[in-house]
Amino acid sequence: METITKVSQLKNALTSEKLTESNIKEEWAISWLTTEKACFLIQTKINVNDEWLTIGNTEIKEFKNSEENLKLIKNDVPEPFLSAVLAVWEAPEESGKLIKSEVPLDEPRKN
Repeated sequence: METITKVSQLKNALTSEKLTESNIKEEWAISWLTTEKACFLIQTKINVNDEWLTIGNTEIKEFKNSEENLKLIKNDVPEPFLSAVLAVWEAPEESGKLIKSEVPLDEPRKN
């Protein structure tokens, strides 16, 4: 019964004249991020009676690390996701290397 109520509320909200930009939002999430690629999951949500409901399917945007895609990402991807991609894609190669720990993993680190 709860699902039917939510569908009814969503239908009413979509046809209501009260629907404004403050009632609709996009939620972004990084699915994965490497030095070669970035993949985002994007959901469109609508606020119905103070509850954010997902409408439509989850959109997937994938970008390969290239000059052309870097321009696209700078225009299309919101913060803080843009900064995360730029930090990984524009970082010097050395930053991706593992740093050897001087403390064995089975010993606690001393301050």
